Amino acid sequence: DDATIKVTTAAIRSSDLYIYQGRTATEIGLVFGYDSIGIVIETRTGMTLLEKGDRIVPLCNGVDS
Repeated sequence: DDATIKVTTAAIRSSDLYIYQGRTATEIGLVFGYDSIGIVIETRTGMTLLEKGDRIVPLCNGVDS
């Protein structure tokens, strides 16, 4: 099940800072701040855990975007 989240706040971490400083290589177009707070704006059919309008703090166990 998937949900679409509108990110309202994102934190910059030390790993983001290393990239910004050029200490870690990355691809052009990287968006910093994978720790976030957001609001659910859409859920797919069958989603029961979240509802539109829920405020969430997603846990990032891996990034897949």
